[in-house]
Parts: sequence; structure tokens; C-alpha cells
Amino acid sequence: MRRLLLVATAVAAASSAQASSSGFAQTRFVIGGGPDPPCTQTSYANVRAVGCTFLHADSNEVDSVAGAQQMAKLCAANNLTCALPLVGAKEVAPDANVWGYFLHDEPRFKDFAGIAKAVASVRALHPTALSFVNLLGYGNFTATYNKELYGTDTYDEYVDGFIATVKPDVLSYDCYPNPTTLEMDLFHCE
Repeated sequence: MRRLLLVATAVAAASSAQASSSGFAQTRFVIGGGPDPPCTQTSYANVRAVGCTFLHADSNEVDSVAGAQQMAKLCAANNLTCALPLVGAKEVAPDANVWGYFLHDEPRFKDFAGIAKAVASVRALHPTALSFVNLLGYGNFTATYNKELYGTDTYDEYVDGFIATVKPDVLSYDCYPNPTTLEMDLFHCE
């Protein structure tokens, strides 16, 4: 399943043409994937070899300060950019490879206010760092399921609410280009 999820999210891209109000400025186009691989040279070299250029720490593979430090080292060695787990924010400063910190994956609308507070904390600590959040992807669901999944009546309301509340540095979302029963299983759809 881990391998399949990496492929399914490999097309999620973070992009920002201008620096945001936080001061984060994206220096190159990225292709990202997740979840983060095991912290080994082989794993990170393989991620780079398949064309990914950005990783975000969204699993239990990197969940400590030491793990964040190792992730930063492996990203630098493999010419990858990354968003480290938030636990590493006080110990690992942003640089050419460490763009910032991963805050949340697939939040619901109800999570946005708390995420906005976390973004403010990151910006206070590192004004030029990326505060990375990966949104749920679009699904052609019923109104009832939209409310259950996103917490809003439509996907547009979900994204607009995120932008208005969080004021993100970049917009990233999951993209499953060939919807299948796997996507429905991932979203627990019926």
C-alpha cells in the first residue's frame, strides 16, 4: 500500500509564483510525493531517480528531531527539497533544500483555524520558511459526502475557505488522475 500511495500522490505539486506574506519564495518548480520514504540513502536516491524533487514528512518515518535532521541531510545529498516534520522547526533552520515544515495532510474545513495558528507560529520562528499543508483532492461526490469529507458543501468552498483562513504559502492537493475503486477506498467513499 505504501508504494501505491507514493505513486498516487506523486503528481501533487506545490507552486507559488510570488513570495507570500510570510516571505517564503519558491525557487523552482517541484514535483512531490508522499508518504516520506524510510530515511536511507537508497530510499532518497530512488525518490530522486523517479523524478520527484520535493518531499514532505507526513508519515511515521520521520517523527523526531533526529529524524528531521537525517531527512534534511538526505535531501541535500540527493538534490531534493523538503518540508520537514514540524517537530524539527526549532532545531533545523530552512536552507536551499529545507524549504520549511509540514503541518497537516488532508485537513477538513474544521481544522483550518488551528492550522492558521500553526502557520503563524512557523512564520514567527522562521519568516522565510514554507508552512506546508496538503489538501484533499477533488472528487465528484454527492453533496452529502462533500459535507462529510471536506466539511463544506463543495470543493470550491473547501479550497476558498482554506485560502481565506490559512493564507497559505503554496497550494498543494492530492491528485489521483485515474479515479478507481482505490481512490474511493482511500476516501472511504461508498
